[in-house]
Amino acid sequence: MNKVLLLIIFICLLSLKSNANEFTLMCKVNSYKVDGKTHLLEEEAGYVQFIFNNEIKRIERMHPKTNEVIWQYNGYDYSNKFITLKNIFIDDHYVDIYFNFVNNIVIEERLGVTLYFDCKNLQELASLLEGNSISTEDLNTVVAASSGTGFFVSTNGHMVTNNHVIESCDTVKAHYKGRELDANILFVDRANDLAIIKANIKPNKVFAVSDEDVSLLEDIIVAGYPLGKNISASIKTFKGSVTALAGYGDNFSNFQIDASLSSGNSGGPIINQKGNVVGVAVEKLIEVGVEGFNFGVKSSTLKTFASSNQFKFQDPSTEELSNKELGQLITEATIYLECWMSVAKIKQIIEEGERQKAFFSEYK
Repeated sequence: MNKVLLLIIFICLLSLKSNANEFTLMCKVNSYKVDGKTHLLEEEAGYVQFIFNNEIKRIERMHPKTNEVIWQYNGYDYSNKFITLKNIFIDDHYVDIYFNFVNNIVIEERLGVTLYFDCKNLQELASLLEGNSISTEDLNTVVAASSGTGFFVSTNGHMVTNNHVIESCDTVKAHYKGRELDANILFVDRANDLAIIKANIKPNKVFAVSDEDVSLLEDIIVAGYPLGKNISASIKTFKGSVTALAGYGDNFSNFQIDASLSSGNSGGPIINQKGNVVGVAVEKLIEVGVEGFNFGVKSSTLKTFASSNQFKFQDPSTEELSNKELGQLITEATIYLECWMSVAKIKQIIEEGERQKAFFSEYK
């Protein structure tokens, strides 16, 4: 029985114990910050329950082992997709809690330590608070919702992709040589739209990341799975060149290319003739009368992100590869990713105007 099914059953059992006005938010701590430095939890944390009673505006946090009420807050206010709870007195100190429905995160600040919670059903709670009806089927049905691209950067199964490809997913699945494997999210950089994830895969080939950023008019190759697998399951490549050294709005973490990008390309490698990654395909500017504005995240930005999380890429190649060698590298080291989430969450995200996620056509 997979983890998603177990979670669904657990939520269903909890709902049987609650009255019609209650909602159980299921969260687990995935990282914490001390003295300005963020740390990932080395061991997987258990689920924490926040019980919302929308009728009397009460929130209770339950103890993960004893199921006793740790604290209770009455009279919360849901406004602009935020709930802020200030000065909750627990164990001789005060705690502040922030429910952020925009970035899908719950933050708890106490005694110089900040905890970050990943909550699987936060968007379902948002729909309830906003008065939108959610059917039981929509709440409990988890489906393949959208796709993206990633690429291997270690023989232990570490992959780079865009944050928006994996954000809000109940499960991320990597498709490798006919297998479908769950991937764990290790590090994210929301500002630059980057993520490093890992699956139990031992790839034959991995990409190195260039020590140098691209130059104007440099030839590049983009690899990925545009439009998911609607065209075919094969990897697609597009050749082009660098047309600007800054992205939209003079974002110097990005650069512009004229190679084609489509929905599903996000997170794919942009490489040079040496097979080194010089960028990560990130987005296509979609405006009326605008064509050919495609962007990538610079290799220097990617390296800074990796270094800040003590992750190191393999040394870049110094020699150019033949087209055959490039083709083999791209085929072996580029991977198709799927984001699985509940139907209710898909509807919520689309209603909020999400433009980056490559949702499959049946959900648009």
